[in-house]
Amino acid sequence: MFSLNGYRTQAIRLVADPKGREAAPATWEALLAENYAVPCSLEEEEIPWETALRQAKTQQTLLLDVREKEEQPKLGINPKRLLELPLSRLEKEAARIFGPEIAPRKVAVFCQSGVRSKRAVIALKSQFPAHEFIGIAGGINAWINHNNDGQ
Repeated sequence: MFSLNGYRTQAIRLVADPKGREAAPATWEALLAENYAVPCSLEEEEIPWETALRQAKTQQTLLLDVREKEEQPKLGINPKRLLELPLSRLEKEAARIFGPEIAPRKVAVFCQSGVRSKRAVIALKSQFPAHEFIGIAGGINAWINHNNDGQ
């Protein structure tokens, strides 16, 4: 069980990690720790960068970057459609951004490779069901690879 801005959730179940544990983390910090396996329910739908950027340009989607500040190179994305909120600060600030008084919106979440964004999507979906949260497949690594391929 973990907390996201005071809400309690039991929706996360972890697969057995190399040390043989299979228990949900007791705290948000434990969920973010590298020593936990990725939750089983990460069979979440993801969208490619092309789709996310197209939707962001048409004002349909907010891009949420959950990488830490030191990982955040400038991406050349319209800052009106990009929100940088590191996963480490998500618990403290999510209610202000996605709380019940905020109009529902579609949010495409990304990180460096896609693992932390999947964690964020699961947590955000459980706490703020009025919004549509979806991960961007492959994170920034996929975006860089796409751009390096000249596409």
